[in-house]
Amino acid sequence: MKCVICGSDTCNKAIFKNSFTAYGNLQCLGGGMCDRCDEKINNSWYRRNSWIELKGGKIIQIDRGNELDSVMNIPLSDKEIKSGFRLYITKKCRKHGWLSIGDRFEYSREFFAIAFEDELIFIDSNKVKEFYEFVKMLKHKYKLSKHEMYSGDLSLKSMKRLRGKYRCVMRYIKRVKGNPMWELVVCLI
Repeated sequence: MKCVICGSDTCNKAIFKNSFTAYGNLQCLGGGMCDRCDEKINNSWYRRNSWIELKGGKIIQIDRGNELDSVMNIPLSDKEIKSGFRLYITKKCRKHGWLSIGDRFEYSREFFAIAFEDELIFIDSNKVKEFYEFVKMLKHKYKLSKHEMYSGDLSLKSMKRLRGKYRCVMRYIKRVKGNPMWELVVCLI
């Protein structure tokens, strides 16, 4: 029997609490659940914290406020990267968003997938760094709100603060709006 989350072989039957609502995020076919996934499903720590899991099962917690830095600069050695890792980032701490990476391990610092809440996002770390620098400037220098950076709908006050850069900034935001990496950076900064 296969684990419905990670796909590994198991003898244990998958049993979910009545309050479990993330069936759509299960990655594998099968009727079982391995001990490691059972622990993650039944222990709320895994949905309330951001973390990196190494292929051997070791979990490294990511401190609140350091999530974006951990995406841009994965805090693992080259040996740990090559052995495989999974990265889960949460902001709302409510869902089992990590299920979207249940059967997936990554092996690169530059291009990898992460689970952010209950969405799987494919990361190009150089693009995330570019977005970070731009968002940091918009937030700190021009005082744009997260809503304005998500939507591109700037208030009159923000347009005045941008002065002559308004059209350039608007074009950039309209071009990247809807990009999951852009939204991740805006949310986490």
